[in-house]
Amino acid sequence: PLKAATGDHSENAPCAVETESMTGCCVWDSSFIVAKYLEHYVETEPEATQNWVNIVELGSGCGLVGVWLINLFGETAKITLTDTPQMLPLLRQNVYSCHPHLSNSESSGQDVNNTDNPSSSPHSSTAYGVETPHNTRPGVTVQALWWGEQEAAKIGSASLVVGCDVIYSLDTVPLLVQTLDVLSTPQKGAENEAVTNKQCCILFAVDIRINREAALQLFDTLIEPLFVKKQVHQHQLHPQYQSDQIEVFWLHRKP
Repeated sequence: PLKAATGDHSENAPCAVETESMTGCCVWDSSFIVAKYLEHYVETEPEATQNWVNIVELGSGCGLVGVWLINLFGETAKITLTDTPQMLPLLRQNVYSCHPHLSNSESSGQDVNNTDNPSSSPHSSTAYGVETPHNTRPGVTVQALWWGEQEAAKIGSASLVVGCDVIYSLDTVPLLVQTLDVLSTPQKGAENEAVTNKQCCILFAVDIRINREAALQLFDTLIEPLFVKKQVHQHQLHPQYQSDQIEVFWLHRKP
């Protein structure tokens, strides 16, 4: 079972955690819905997931969605789970608990160690927009990521980006949008060819019961020039894991 840093596992626990520094210390309701939606999506739309070879989760927190991503795509995709440095021990512990073989990984691409410091990312750290080769072998990485253009460039382009309840603060929304911009921009390889899917898919979920209206409005304003937002309707979610209080949506880059 996943462990949470808070001791409260009651139905109202997510709503009780309001401070920015504590947002990763509980399993949010949106995480359950997204995890089961992805499972349902793979079953019902398998062809749509074939190009998801480089997957990044933002704000992985306790790791519920990350564990599901490993379950679904661990053998076919490079998966990078990210959060702030103080959240990584708990995140790693939960990943290890559910996937013990990862704790013994060495040079197979399944790197879940020594990435607490964003400035020492195992990936290429050249500036955004410069040719940057990235390892896309299947494997799992848990690493610290401070949102923003420069740090996101160290991860590079992604074919799928996932985030649950990561829109919570007016201060962090611009940095979050910068991060999405970088991760969804195809990067060029040595032959000047895009090394990731041009149509990066971004899947977000937001608990609308929590008072974040100003942050959500700012997010919608900042993404409008860059992305098309497509709502996931209730009937499209997993039939047993859905709520009209959780907004789930896709973002796709505009041409």
